Amino acid sequence: MIFDGLQIGIPSRSRPHRQITIFNLSEDLWPNIFLMVPSDQYYLYRKNTPLAINVIGCYEYGVHAQRQAILQQRATGKVIMFDDDLTFYRRLSEDASKFVRMGQSESLPMVWEICNFLDRYVMVGMVDKFMSQTRPRGHVECSRCNKVLAFNRDMFPNPWPSFRIPHDEDHDVHLQLITQGYRTAVLTEYSKSDPVEAPGGCTDWRSPEVFAETYRLLLEYWPTIVTVVGEKKVRYNWKEAKRIGGIAT
Repeated sequence: MIFDGLQIGIPSRSRPHRQITIFNLSEDLWPNIFLMVPSDQYYLYRKNTPLAINVIGCYEYGVHAQRQAILQQRATGKVIMFDDDLTFYRRLSEDASKFVRMGQSESLPMVWEICNFLDRYVMVGMVDKFMSQTRPRGHVECSRCNKVLAFNRDMFPNPWPSFRIPHDEDHDVHLQLITQGYRTAVLTEYSKSDPVEAPGGCTDWRSPEVFAETYRLLLEYWPTIVTVVGEKKVRYNWKEAKRIGGIAT
C-alpha cells in the first residue's frame, strides 16, 4: 500500500517515554508520521522517538493549538490525527458483535480505509471500542467521534474550520463542518481505546478554569446544540447540527 502525500500527525505532551500509538502503527507508515509536541519538550521527544518519525515543536499552548499546527502543515491533501495513546481493534467478519485487537501490520488496511473515505468525506473519525458493538456495519454519518480525526483539506470550506477552544476541540471542529452542510463519516469496522487519565497529555494542564472557558465558548458558538450537564460533561445534539446544515437525516 502506498500513502504518498498522506500526513499522520500525533499531538503529544509530557509522554516522550510513553508513545503507544506509533508502536501500534506499521513501521511502513512511520515516514508519514510526525509528532507535534511543546517546543520546550522537543529535544526530549527527539531523543526518544524513532528516527523515521519526524518531531515538530509547537510554540502555542494546548492540544487545540497542536492540532491546529498539524492541520496547517500543508495547504492541501489528506491528514490523519491520532492521539498518542491509542490501541486499535477490527470487527470480526464472522461475528460482527466482536472486535479483536490489531497488530501493527493490520494498521495498513485501516489507514487505507480512512484514506478511501476521505475521497468522499471532508472529515472521517472512528468509533470508540466501548461503543463499537452498538454501531451498524461500515460507517455512520455526522456522529460523535474523537481521538482519530482525519481531514481532506481539498474539500474544506473557505475559511477553513479551526481548533479554537481548549477542550472538546474535536467536537467543535466537527460541528463547524456539519453546520455548513458537510457530511462526515465515522468508521465502525475499526475502533480504538485509550487509557483513562493516563499521566501526561492533557491531564497536566486542563484545569477547572480551562473547562469553564471551554463551556463558555461552546455555549456561545452552539447555543442550540450544546448542553452542559456537569462539571466535565457536555451533551451534543448532532441531529440539530445536521438540521442547521441542511443535511437530511
